[in-house]
Amino acid sequence: KNIQTRQIVVSAKRRGLVNGYEVSFRTGTRDWSTYYVQTTGNLYHKYLKLKKNNQYQVRVRAYRTYNGTKYFSDYSKRLKVTIKK
Repeated sequence: KNIQTRQIVVSAKRRGLVNGYEVSFRTGTRDWSTYYVQTTGNLYHKYLKLKKNNQYQVRVRAYRTYNGTKYFSDYSKRLKVTIKK
């Protein structure tokens, strides 16, 4: 979601037995930066102070921890956002 204040808000509804989410973020064609967000409910994560006229890409996947091992779902569809204001 591209909001007027040069930020991206990533949100997802919780499905099943999920311990958290892995949010991957990148600018243009650079490497992905990955953040783990532990949550017991829905995902809500903000990226702030983004630069004008840059394209950003975000993807999300859920994970579940079982016996100390993280098991991941498939990545969501890649979301591309261009900051215009």
